[in-house]
Amino acid sequence: MLRSKRKKKGSTSLESGAGAILSPRPIAIAERWAPLTIFFRFFYYPHINTFLIMASKIIGCAQSTLGKLCALQKPVVFNAKVAAEVAKQVYVKEGMAFPTGAQFAEAQKTLQQSLKLNQLKNLTFTDVAKGGVVLAEIYTFFLIGEIVGRRNLIGYNVKSEETHDH
Repeated sequence: MLRSKRKKKGSTSLESGAGAILSPRPIAIAERWAPLTIFFRFFYYPHINTFLIMASKIIGCAQSTLGKLCALQKPVVFNAKVAAEVAKQVYVKEGMAFPTGAQFAEAQKTLQQSLKLNQLKNLTFTDVAKGGVVLAEIYTFFLIGEIVGRRNLIGYNVKSEETHDH
């Protein structure tokens, strides 16, 4: 069979000539999935377009977030290595060492003795006062942390009922 060299009406240069067999006209995704989309739109789930749009937005956000995280990977790894080297130098210069087994046993024994109720009978007023000061310090640090977390000295910035959308 001989091919006609004339161009068909509405055909592109890719469709005509010898290259037509090797490179057919690319089919758009919308054309390929059009029957399935029509089926879902009218017979199965009426809001498939909304779902597809939301899914594409979610995928786009995930891709951009992963791209940003990948960009942060090198600086984070570098800074972690620098911190590890500084910690090693401090560890060596200060002559630090891990606790031995005997030190762990001694700490465990002290903890068990301090938790006995019989020891509470032997407390003096100075011991109770020292404990109260320590508790006051802990509570103060808690309050300072709350102020820093709120970014406000007094209370939270709470909207009134009139400004809420119900």
